[in-house]
Amino acid sequence: MDFSSGSANDELRPNRALVIQELLSKFIKDFTEQNPLSKLQIIVTHREEAMQLTSFQSGLSDHTSKLKKFTEWDGNASLQNSLELACDLVHSNVPAYARKEVLVVFSSLTSCDPSNIYETIEKVTQMGIRASVISLTAEVFVLKRLCTLTGGQFYLVKKREHFEEILDRVLVPTELD
Repeated sequence: MDFSSGSANDELRPNRALVIQELLSKFIKDFTEQNPLSKLQIIVTHREEAMQLTSFQSGLSDHTSKLKKFTEWDGNASLQNSLELACDLVHSNVPAYARKEVLVVFSSLTSCDPSNIYETIEKVTQMGIRASVISLTAEVFVLKRLCTLTGGQFYLVKKREHFEEILDRVLVPTELD
């Protein structure tokens, strides 16, 4: 989740961050019901950093309560730091035979990254992680490229209802090619 200062923008009422929290809380509930053997975790990016908000061991109430309580919507997002953290956590917590997917919800037009983002995207690809992106702003080249290189899908939100439709679409993991 991108909770940078871009998430405070109000074209999705009352603002992107609150809409993200509300719709993703519903998504998490639906995901756990429809994918009982799957696990998820939440990573947040803001202030040019990435942090693990919940772990793979967290339950439904922990995921939703921590997501709703997060209110530090400031600074810049870092796609690279988020992907690096996701890779580290997947490597240490997910068995090799398991399906690995990352869903990026991005509120910014930019990403403040410490080094070459394409090296990180290559790492994601080599780990067999499929990355899909839901962008709340525009079609940002690096986000679309991430999806293309990892076999994921890129979605551009047009309005709140469209965001809900996209989340319903990604609720059940897609078939592997």
